[in-house]
Amino acid sequence: MEELKKIQKTKLFDEVLKRLQELIFNLKGGDRLPAERKLAENLGVNRNIVREALKTLEALRLVQIKHGLGIFVQKSEDIINLESNIYKIYSLGNLDLKLFKDIIDARLLIEKHIIELACKNATLEDIEDLEEVVRSQESSAFKHTYKSLEEGEEFHLKLARTGKNQFLAQLLSTIFIVTRTYRMEHVSTGEFDFLKDVEEHKKLLNTIKSKKIAAGQNIIVNHIKKWEMDIEAIFEEKNK
Repeated sequence: MEELKKIQKTKLFDEVLKRLQELIFNLKGGDRLPAERKLAENLGVNRNIVREALKTLEALRLVQIKHGLGIFVQKSEDIINLESNIYKIYSLGNLDLKLFKDIIDARLLIEKHIIELACKNATLEDIEDLEEVVRSQESSAFKHTYKSLEEGEEFHLKLARTGKNQFLAQLLSTIFIVTRTYRMEHVSTGEFDFLKDVEEHKKLLNTIKSKKIAAGQNIIVNHIKKWEMDIEAIFEEKNK
């Protein structure tokens, strides 16, 4: 395994997170990472920083921490080459504001078409699945937990699969992997409105039920644009 270089920069947590992501990208799903103590030693940082970075990576579903057994890379086998290439951009620390906005533009185009396809192709079973996700997300939203964020993401992915275009669904999954850290940072600011997110998903679901394509597309555009503005604020704060 390639030796990790010691860190000289001041933003230790961000740098540790970035280095661990680089390491994970070059491993296969199921591979075991060095122990927390060894990672800290190789990076030349405190174990507490490594521990917090690993917790973040676990929340991002990039590693699985099995107490008493070790830390293991967690990768879906269905990650296609396109997803890997885009994720590499992110893991190497190249996701600047311009690239982020480009990704959001792509998400807007994809999700607008997904709404059209879902309105045309959704079955009763699809609708019931979406309703179940919204109910679960609403329950988590009242507790203001990260689970609500994950379930909100699952709503969008299920909606994509409802459209019956597998490639578009995979592209949206790729975008979520690339931007997941920024969604989590949005929640950590305390300004993320969990219940409003649920309400917008309910409105989207109603447009799918009634097959109102234009109304659904308007909702998704406003939904994503609001989130884009919030993330831009995070970029600006980090660059001060």
